[in-house]
Amino acid sequence: DPAEQERLLQQFRDPLRIAEYFSGLIEQTFDTVGLSIDWSKKFSTGDEAYQRLVQWQFRSLERCGILEQGRYPILYSPSDRNAVGEDDIKDGDVDKVSIVEMSYICFELLPPVDAPLPTATPGAEDCTEYCVVATLRPD
Repeated sequence: DPAEQERLLQQFRDPLRIAEYFSGLIEQTFDTVGLSIDWSKKFSTGDEAYQRLVQWQFRSLERCGILEQGRYPILYSPSDRNAVGEDDIKDGDVDKVSIVEMSYICFELLPPVDAPLPTATPGAEDCTEYCVVATLRPD
């Protein structure tokens, strides 16, 4: 129905509506293929609480000396006072960038304070476990 298509397209003037529409399609697809996901825990990267969490993470990593300033320029929005990606820029999806490297941050997983000490496994030099965060855009 052309009228329904036009109504839907008009709603897409709002970026939040676009995100809601496509996330709804993704949820539908996951449910259709039988994935068991607790959708009550979902969030959006546009949520203020999520943005504050990411800011806290960066400040914490910087205080620990884990982050350092890179040797290459990044796209920056003075009005937003924040780094931006090509998706945030008009026609950024047309002017593609290539992947040069993948960056990893490894967080050592520590046992709970009240956990018994692990027993040594013969031949296992290091049984340390890590949570690895990876990004193609270290900016």
